[in-house]
Amino acid sequence: MYEFSIEAGPAYRLGKPASDLSETLTEHIKKLRLGFTASSSFVFFASPTLGIGAKYSYYKASHTTSRVTVYDPLIGNVTSTLESHIRISYIGPVLHTRAVDQYSGQMSGISVG
Repeated sequence: MYEFSIEAGPAYRLGKPASDLSETLTEHIKKLRLGFTASSSFVFFASPTLGIGAKYSYYKASHTTSRVTVYDPLIGNVTSTLESHIRISYIGPVLHTRAVDQYSGQMSGISVG
């Protein structure tokens, strides 16, 4: 028996910006936390409760901040626009467990990579 799944939707990254950044850069990084994710997995169940397989996941976020000022030792302060486009792809093994009775089922999985 096997399972194939596809998921997609909004994602929120939990990492926090460094504490020594300017307020403008901190806000820019915080806005990059909210993005879009899509993933799919294929799992083969060798027994009724345990399966192994592979998972692919993709995360995307972008943000633009205008009027960011940074210091350059050669020319002094420089004001510009900061634009970030984050793309994270992941592929790795997945281990799934499931518990099913005649009325309901529960499935959980973990993937490390």
